[in-house]
Amino acid sequence: MTNIAPSVSSPVQPGLVRFGSESPGVVVRPAELADRSQLAGLRLEQLGSIRRGLRRANTDFCNAFEEFLLSCLRSEDWLVFVAEVEGTLVGCVYLQKIEKLPLPDLPKREFGMISSIFVQTKFHGRGIRRKLLRKIVGVAWAAGMETLVATSGADYHALFGSLGFRQVALEMRLDRIENRKEL
Repeated sequence: MTNIAPSVSSPVQPGLVRFGSESPGVVVRPAELADRSQLAGLRLEQLGSIRRGLRRANTDFCNAFEEFLLSCLRSEDWLVFVAEVEGTLVGCVYLQKIEKLPLPDLPKREFGMISSIFVQTKFHGRGIRRKLLRKIVGVAWAAGMETLVATSGADYHALFGSLGFRQVALEMRLDRIENRKEL
């Protein structure tokens, strides 16, 4: 996975977010508390497509994910948007706001981490991922975030790149579960 940050010349700077007709009939809106169970279902579907052979998760996962969403939607630390077609959620995007160290001339600083974007497979090719991403970027810029970062697989590089994101570095990572070396 690679970290991707929007370039300075991003076509989705504040005030320039354009929504074309690439996804007619699709509504992109902020997630609501009532969306929790459908979002949990989308997350299960996403995990199944990422981790082949993933056993069907039990209700404990759904309950835990719904509690996580409840916390996200009630806090100001996350932005969650959904795409719906005919009243059914078909996609979502999550952005975590992360406070940065203050600077003398900028006491309040934030960046955004796009941690997940997902659209059901049967809705691919309709511009829904692009519409979700444009929406979250536009809202993040309007909120004054300095930088947006996305961790993405190769299949998303073209999408992120088409919206002005650029690859800036390879990711360095230490996972507690996978790396058991003594420090």
